[in-house]
Amino acid sequence: GTYMLAGDLIVVGNAGENFANYLIRGNVFIGGDWETLGNNCDVVPLSEEDIEKLRALFETYKVEAPITEFKKVVAASEKPFYH
Repeated sequence: GTYMLAGDLIVVGNAGENFANYLIRGNVFIGGDWETLGNNCDVVPLSEEDIEKLRALFETYKVEAPITEFKKVVAASEKPFYH
């Protein structure tokens, strides 16, 4: 997810250091934990739309994971390099 510009990234397990570093746009969903969260990231609650999206994808690709334990990481700013 480093410098991610669009779309959705789903991590079913855990992640390492600087997870989703410098996220610009898009959404990163993670079912586990991360060592450290990257720059320009906020963690927000899953919306009902997010839950339905994950449910549909997990059903399609036969992923067995507890959706309610997922966290959503979004960009804190779309222009993180301009102060």
